[in-house]
Amino acid sequence: MLIKTRFESEREKKIYVDRCEARFEADMAECVRSLLQNKSLKFITLSGPTCSGKTTAAHIIVDALEAAGHKVKVVSIDDFFYERDFLDSRAELDYDSVETIDLELLKTVVDGIEEGKSVEIPHFDFASGHRTHFDTYSPVPGGVTLFEGIQAVYPEVSVLFDKSDTVSIYISVAQDINFDNVTVDARTVRLMRRLVRDCKKRGATPEFTLTLWKSVCSNEDRSILPYKDLCDYKLDSLLGYELGALKKPLLALLVQVGKESIHAKRVSELKDIIDRVDSIDVEMLPEKSLFYEFI
Repeated sequence: MLIKTRFESEREKKIYVDRCEARFEADMAECVRSLLQNKSLKFITLSGPTCSGKTTAAHIIVDALEAAGHKVKVVSIDDFFYERDFLDSRAELDYDSVETIDLELLKTVVDGIEEGKSVEIPHFDFASGHRTHFDTYSPVPGGVTLFEGIQAVYPEVSVLFDKSDTVSIYISVAQDINFDNVTVDARTVRLMRRLVRDCKKRGATPEFTLTLWKSVCSNEDRSILPYKDLCDYKLDSLLGYELGALKKPLLALLVQVGKESIHAKRVSELKDIIDRVDSIDVEMLPEKSLFYEFI
């Protein structure tokens, strides 16, 4: 992908934004075509690390399958978290680890759907740390259930699905951004996305997000990245224009981190990157852009 970070006009920016969006749309369309050709499809697992674009990808897949006549149910693996009281009783537990997931309950749900039986799907409230209720789901012939979450690629989770009727999809930023003799690695792109997303959609400070980042990366290295190549399809969610779209909201956040912070060096590096690109107004983005997940 040719990365542009400097533009002669607003029109040139818009043309580039549209070109980047078209590339992602084409990749998604190809994935959907493959899914529709799979006559035995019963399950889809959709995984990827934090801020990879899973939510938008899920919406696109569901809309396409339903337009083709399939009944689709989306299940978040996050809803299978154990109760917080139980987790807090376990010493030094990594909350991104597979140990936080009630694998027995998840297996019961997957097996029930496989057999065409009604199942009880939990709903987990992260604010309270408790399951609030269960919904009854009755699969229908020809229906598809999409299980979404970073955990879908964990070996302990993926083994619960029969490979003969399951398609696994992995989405992430799959390439680095290179410009002006600067390389912005794919993980840093996702960190930038997360800083803005956590503030705008979760009320988190940049200091808090940066503090969490080390454990987030450790879990990715341990439980996600080693298994991504085992997935049937891999999607690249990088949008070439995104540093420009992130510039204004990201700079507004980074100035909140003081020079005395343990993250000051990292913030300085991010500022140096973002200062090198032209800002792109989010009004140039199409209504259903994946990028709205983050901004």
